Amino acid sequence: MNRYLFLLFLMLCSFSVNAQVEVVKDTIVESSELLKNAASSFNSQQQAIQESLYDQDSTLFTDSTYADADDEYQQYELRSASDSIYQLLKADPSLKYKKTVKDAAVNNKPQIEAETNWFFKFLDFLYDARNVLVIIATIGLVAILIWFLDKNKMLILRGAKKQEQVSIPESIESWGPAEYRIQISSSTQQGDLKMAVRWWYLYTLYNLNLKEFIIMGDGKTNNEYLRNMRPTPYYKKFASLTLDYEYIWYGGFTPDDTRFQHIRQSFSDFNQTIEGES
Repeated sequence: MNRYLFLLFLMLCSFSVNAQVEVVKDTIVESSELLKNAASSFNSQQQAIQESLYDQDSTLFTDSTYADADDEYQQYELRSASDSIYQLLKADPSLKYKKTVKDAAVNNKPQIEAETNWFFKFLDFLYDARNVLVIIATIGLVAILIWFLDKNKMLILRGAKKQEQVSIPESIESWGPAEYRIQISSSTQQGDLKMAVRWWYLYTLYNLNLKEFIIMGDGKTNNEYLRNMRPTPYYKKFASLTLDYEYIWYGGFTPDDTRFQHIRQSFSDFNQTIEGES
């Protein structure tokens, strides 16, 4: 159930992110409009200043240009700005070439567009109705697959978690070989082959502990038992039996009668060998 809630949470988060990105996109568009309005206002001010310059009284200043042919000088009319126009231009903040926040925004605009371009393309992809349907269908198939694997106890992560330690009932601490064999026989007669394999494995650990190959204890892992058995000549056979046990018990698979008889015989032969160890 937690997995399904987690998937629903991811879907809700994706819609929330889409809404936030839309707000960012609108903000960028509004900033662009403000920059355009500021540029238009600046051009209007410049045009007004130029018109004012031509309307002011101008003084004549004589400038000479040498004439190559007849040594004559030609008169040119030059214009100069009045003090009022000069002060107006000096006080105009738009003529002070200082970087502002708007200037920085204009200079960084290509970079911002490049960084957000791929994201907006992704949003356009999501807004396409067909793509949304494909995404929803994919999420649905994944959810069904997870549900099926979980129902049939086939999830790898679930099995790995269960293999962390071998749980040993407290009631078997004082058991002998007869009690283990009774449990094995009872589970086999009831058709609970998984439990029968588990009792075979616990019986094997009991015999290995009795011969001091391992130290049997609640909470110990199969890997710990395998490390203890590595220096012994029985390591490979014990590793094979451990793999069968984990495959059936933790993997959630019930063996058929043929496979169970083969596993039962392997456990029986191994325990007879260990019991005969002096």
